[in-house]
Amino acid sequence: MGGSNFTDFFNDMYYFDFQEQMWHQIFYDEQRSAAIPTPRASHTMVHFPNPDVFYVFGGGNFHQFFNDLYIFDIRLRTWHLPVIQG
Repeated sequence: MGGSNFTDFFNDMYYFDFQEQMWHQIFYDEQRSAAIPTPRASHTMVHFPNPDVFYVFGGGNFHQFFNDLYIFDIRLRTWHLPVIQG
């Protein structure tokens, strides 16, 4: 998810198909997503299989550093912000 070409920052996502030996873009449902991550680089992304989600934390761009957490639901292809307490 995301990244930079040293000029622009992105919030797109791709996966690698090992059988085809090709990268494919993952398109998310913007209408059903509660929040979409700001384009960024230098973030952390972790996959959890149950439920089948990715967590994206932090990162930044030329103007700011992020201290946020987003969840991407792979099955529904939607983004949302978790409710964090404590």
